[in-house]
Amino acid sequence: MTPIQIRDLRPEELPAAGAIAGRALADSPMFHEVYPTNAGKRTAALGQIFGALLKAYASHGRVFGAFGAGTLLGVSVIREPGGSQLSALEKLAFGKAVAAAVSLGFSVSLQKVMSDLALRDPQVRHFHLGPVAVEPSYQRKGYGTALMQEFCRRVDLAREISAAETDRKAVIPFLTKFGFKELTSAAVGGVSHAFLVRSRT
Repeated sequence: MTPIQIRDLRPEELPAAGAIAGRALADSPMFHEVYPTNAGKRTAALGQIFGALLKAYASHGRVFGAFGAGTLLGVSVIREPGGSQLSALEKLAFGKAVAAAVSLGFSVSLQKVMSDLALRDPQVRHFHLGPVAVEPSYQRKGYGTALMQEFCRRVDLAREISAAETDRKAVIPFLTKFGFKELTSAAVGGVSHAFLVRSRT
């Protein structure tokens, strides 16, 4: 098996990482709800949107990737305390990127969902996980696990709690393997989301 390497991504690698996230998360219930179009268009648009989002998050935390034989195959974000939400200027830049990729209606819907999710962040100092995405053809081959192990390593070094949310029920058991516990669930943007917290070690 090819060894998996984890490292922080360089700025020029963020568009490719965004494209991976777009392909990996295009079947998310939330994106089906807010962007009910054909899968090809949704995947392409999400690639651009995640590329812009990763660029914004790169200034608030670490965007790191999983590599196999030198090829980027997975990406994750660890948003540091105080960095879960974007600044006004970053929101504006992200909004422009979204508007360039999709219709105005989808742009407004997506940013509303993101704002509603942010309102449910724990009101205490914490790290935030996500997005986490692996190239679809390389899923279940250890890349997601390697990304999660790196996330946990960094959070444990800081001795902080961390938070995550997901709209995929199948992801919850995977997150619990790394110490996350589901606290609550709620409908956001018409789709049920689970909200999880991992205690400090």
